[in-house]
This record gives sequence, C-alpha cells and structure tokens, in this order.
Amino acid sequence: MNYKNQKQVYFLKAEITAMYNNPKSENFLHSLDWDKLILVTSDLNGNEFKVWLYCMKWSGKDRFFYSPATLEKEFNISESTAQRAFKTLIDKGYLEAKGDNITDF
Repeated sequence: MNYKNQKQVYFLKAEITAMYNNPKSENFLHSLDWDKLILVTSDLNGNEFKVWLYCMKWSGKDRFFYSPATLEKEFNISESTAQRAFKTLIDKGYLEAKGDNITDF
C-alpha cells in the first residue's frame, strides 16, 4: 500500500546496535546499546524520539512504510508533528532521503 504521506524507509545503516528476539516480526522488544541510546535521547525531543522509536520497531525488516497517520494513532501526535519530526530525523542524519518518498535509516 502507498498513501499520500507514506514514505518507504529502508534499513541499510542503522547506528543503534539491536539484537532481535524474532527478526521476522515487527512487534518485538529490541535490546539496544545503552550508551548509543542515551546519545539519541539527548539529541532528540520527545516527538522526534517517538518517531525514531517507531522506526526502530520495524528494524527486523528490510523496509517499512512510514505513515504519519499511524503515528497519530499509536503515539497521539498529530500528522503534521510526525511529518516535522521525520524531517528533523533527516536533518540530523538519523535518516537519509534518497528520492521521492524513499529514505534510509
């Protein structure tokens, strides 16, 4: 599926070390390197961190479709806030825009 505000996000260069309990499922708890996680939390505001965390949720897959509407439902943040946070993750280097609606994490 592809909706107006959806973006494809590919996992090519995630900087957080994650060990997966079940890499075939998107709904699992990651074990993250604490020192790197502290750097992320000190660099991002609350909504930016929610978007980053939502992206990490899918890191057992090769890609996922980022939808601000889903963030609105799951984290109770507006679609426009989710879009701004996504752009900030690009600006800060957590994500890399590759073209129309394609981004690397």
